[in-house]
Formats: sequence, C-alpha cells, structure tokens
Amino acid sequence: MATCTPAPADPRTTSFEDFDKIQRGRDVILLHDKDGYDIVKEDIRLAGPSYKPQAESIPAMLRVINAHKALELYAERHPDQDICLMVDDDRDIPYNNAYYTLKDGKVRKTSEPNAAAHKLSINELAQFIFSESNVEMNLMLN
Repeated sequence: MATCTPAPADPRTTSFEDFDKIQRGRDVILLHDKDGYDIVKEDIRLAGPSYKPQAESIPAMLRVINAHKALELYAERHPDQDICLMVDDDRDIPYNNAYYTLKDGKVRKTSEPNAAAHKLSINELAQFIFSESNVEMNLMLN
C-alpha cells in the first residue's frame, strides 16, 4: 500500500527548493516542509560517516489521524461514491470512531448507527482511501 523509497536527491547537497520541486512531481507522497528537511539534514550531519542513505524501497505503513478530514478529501475526489462507513476500533484517537456517509462529494459524520455501514478498522480506512494510489514516503526518520 505504501512504500518508503530512497531519497530522490542527496539531502547533503540538494537545496530544499530543489528537493521540493522533485517531491511535488510525485503522484502521492508525504510532503516534507523546510523545517522537516532541515531536521533530516541535521540528523545526517550528526550521523557523520556512519550515515548510509537508503538504497532500496521497503514497505511502509499509513495511519489516518483525522478520519473526517481524510474522508472529506477523498469524497471531493470521488463525488460518485455513495457509501456509509463505520470506523470503530481507533483506540488512540477515539474521535475517529463514528459513522461516515459519503455522497455527492460530501461527508457527513454521525454517531447514529447504520446497519448498512461498511465496518472498517482505522488501518482498513487508510487502505480504502489510498487503494488507487501508489503512496510514497522518503527521508523517514527511525
């Protein structure tokens, strides 16, 4: 579903402006802002000679933080969707646990039960939202 890819350019020698142009050319990617990029560069500097850039792509995980907002963005891109979803197992962010009705490019969040709702875990919600995308991340810190 998601892939952590090697950096598209060496952060030690690439300006943020050039890196930003590269990352914004991708279809679906976790965007780094200038502050985050500076942190990555500082971590590389602190690692010194032990720094080894990632050479191969590896599987990555996605986590939806705000289900309502994520579904609003999804619904805008999929106005033909007419579906009711139920997120019910988010122990870390209970606010996400609710029913969400997607219709005509809009989302309505409710606590009213709906027997026809498709039950999704928070992990399955990420899979639902990004099922048609090749999600990419890079410069991830361990």
